Amino acid sequence: MRLVTLWWDYDEAAQQGSYLDYERDTLRWADLVIENSNGTRLERMHRRAAPYEQHQGAEKAIFHPTVFDPALFYPDPKD
Repeated sequence: MRLVTLWWDYDEAAQQGSYLDYERDTLRWADLVIENSNGTRLERMHRRAAPYEQHQGAEKAIFHPTVFDPALFYPDPKD
């Protein structure tokens, strides 16, 4: 079985106990990580630029832009 995860949102400002920790954790176990919102950020991660120096396995993360669908978080009560 292959594990794929999607990074949806992020917070570069918080260095500890943050989304950056979640990213580092998922890079350890995911076979593929899809970054859908910020290709520039992913390029910096691949170069291990700050604040991504501790992101091991960043080569497993790819950029695949998608359009945000509010229905994911705000379902229509009529449906």
